[in-house]
Amino acid sequence: MDTANMKQLTHRLLPGSLPGARKSELTRYLAALALIALCILASHLLTIGPALPFARVQLDSRNVVWNDGWRGVPILQNFYNVGWLDDIVSMANMFFMPAVYGYDSSSRTQAISFLTDGGVVLVIWWLESLRPGSKPLYLQYPALLTLVGQIIGLGVVAPLYAFVSLTSPPTPFSLPTATTPLLPAIILGYYIPTFLALFSPDLSDRQAFLSIWQLFPLFVSLAYYTIASLSPKQNHSDGTLSSRPAPSPATSSASDTDSEPESPDPQATASTPTLARLNRESLLMRIYICVPVLLGALTWLFTLWMTRGNIAEIFIPTASPSKGLPSLTAFSAQFLRWDWTFVFGSMAVWVGALYVKEAPGRQYLPGVLKGKGRSSALGWLGLLGLGVISAVLLGPGATIGIAWWWREEIRAEELEKAVLKNEVQKKVDALLRANGA
Repeated sequence: MDTANMKQLTHRLLPGSLPGARKSELTRYLAALALIALCILASHLLTIGPALPFARVQLDSRNVVWNDGWRGVPILQNFYNVGWLDDIVSMANMFFMPAVYGYDSSSRTQAISFLTDGGVVLVIWWLESLRPGSKPLYLQYPALLTLVGQIIGLGVVAPLYAFVSLTSPPTPFSLPTATTPLLPAIILGYYIPTFLALFSPDLSDRQAFLSIWQLFPLFVSLAYYTIASLSPKQNHSDGTLSSRPAPSPATSSASDTDSEPESPDPQATASTPTLARLNRESLLMRIYICVPVLLGALTWLFTLWMTRGNIAEIFIPTASPSKGLPSLTAFSAQFLRWDWTFVFGSMAVWVGALYVKEAPGRQYLPGVLKGKGRSSALGWLGLLGLGVISAVLLGPGATIGIAWWWREEIRAEELEKAVLKNEVQKKVDALLRANGA
C-alpha cells in the first residue's frame, strides 16, 4: 500500500491522527473549556435573588412605580387566570418594567436590540434541531431549552447549548427538514409579542404582551404545529406525499432520517435527496436566516443612532447583579447586560469553533484571503477581522447569523455536487438499462 492510501486509511480510522485534525480537535476542546467557564460564571452572576425584595415591593404596590414616584399603569397579575403561573409571570415582568416603559432609557434601548438579535439565535437553534442525524437530547427540543432559559436566563443556557453541540460526535451534513412553518411560527410566537411589549401605544397592553413573551417557546411551538397541521401535504424526495404534518420544533426527533442524506458521499444514493428538494430547502434556509439577520442589523443601526455610537455605555456590564444593587432599575440594567454578553459571547465561540473544526477540506476563506502556510493564517485573521467589523456595524446577532449562513452555504454546495453526480449516475444507468447494457 502506498503512502497516500495509507494516509487516507489512517484518516478514516483515526481522524485525530492527522495534523489538521489534531489542531481542529484541540481548538474544539479549548472552545469547550471556555464555554464551561462562561456557563459557571453566568450561573453565578445571573441570579435574581438580590432583587426579589425590590420586585416584591413593586408588585405589592399594584402600580408601576417610576423613579420619580409617578404611578399610572396598574400591574397585570392575572393574565392567564392560573394562580401559580400568574404569580411567576407577573414577578418576572417586574424585571422588565424599566425597559418596557422606558423610565430607564439605556435599558430600553439595550433590550430592544438584545431581544431583536435574540431572534437570530432562536432561528438557528430551531433549524439545528430540525437537522436529521443523531444528536444529544439537549439539542433536539429548542422549545424546552428556551423555556428553561426564560426561567434561569438564556445566558446560562446558551453556553451549555454551545458546549454540548461542540463536544457531540460529528454527524453527516444534511439541511434542516420540514422548515416551512418555522419562520411564521417564530414571527407569531416571538417577534410580534416582543415588539408589542416594547412599542404598543397602550401602556397597559404592554404588560399583556410581555406576559405572552415570557412563555414564547410554548407559543412558537403551538403556532408551528398549528400551521404544519393546516398546511398542504408536502412532496418528499421520492415523489410521494407525506400523510403527516411536519414535526414541531418542540417535538422533532433526531430519528427523522428516512428521506434525508446521511452523507454527501455520491455513492449514498439511497439517502441522497433530489436536486429539487435540496434547492427548496436551501432557499427556505436562506429566507429563514435572512429575515432575523435583517431585523437585527436594522435594530443595531437604530441603536447606534440612539446612542450616537456609544454602545459600550448600554451593553458593557459595570457591576455584578449577584452583589446586590440599590434599585430594581439598576439591577435590571446590569442583568440584561450580562445576559447579552453570555448569550452572544457563547454563540460567537460556538460558530467560530465550528469553522475551525471543519476547516480541513472546506473552502471557508473567500478567494482574497486564501493561501497556504503563513498566508493562510493571515487569511483566518482577516476573516476574524471581518467578523469584528461586522459585529460593530451590524451587531452581534446579524454577524452570528451571517457566519452560520455562510457555513451552511458551503456545506450545501458540497452536498449539491453529490446530488448532481448521483442524478447523473441514475440517468446513465437508466439509459444503459434501456439499451440492454
